[in-house]
Parts: sequence; C-alpha cells; structure tokens
Amino acid sequence: MLDQYVPEPVGFARLHGGVNDVYRIDLAGAENPLVLKIYSDEPAWILAKEALVAGWIGAGWPPNSALASG
Repeated sequence: MLDQYVPEPVGFARLHGGVNDVYRIDLAGAENPLVLKIYSDEPAWILAKEALVAGWIGAGWPPNSALASG
C-alpha cells in the first residue's frame, strides 16, 4: 500500500570507517543521499547512543558556536 512517491535508488556505495556497516544510497530526485547503518545486536548501548545523538542533531543541538569552540 504505497500511496506516496518512493524515490528510485540510482547509486549505492559502502562507506568506510567505524565498526558497523554503513552504506550511502543515492535516490532519484533527492537532494541528499540516504545513509543506511546496520548494527549487530551487541552491544545494545551503541544503538541507543546513535538514537540519542540523532535526536540532538534533529533538535539543533549542539549549537554551531559550541562546535567552533571545541
């Protein structure tokens, strides 16, 4: 039941670094790529940390001034 437009993938690449698998997926007509991160079940705190940081970024934290001074 897809009522909305689903962009077609036009590019796919593995990104290097870190301990988890991370992939960049370029979508037709999209301004920014989609980033897919794949986590193992252990340790459980890694996924919780990632969700916490994503929430901070989505809320506009840390402010740019904090990043510049750090």
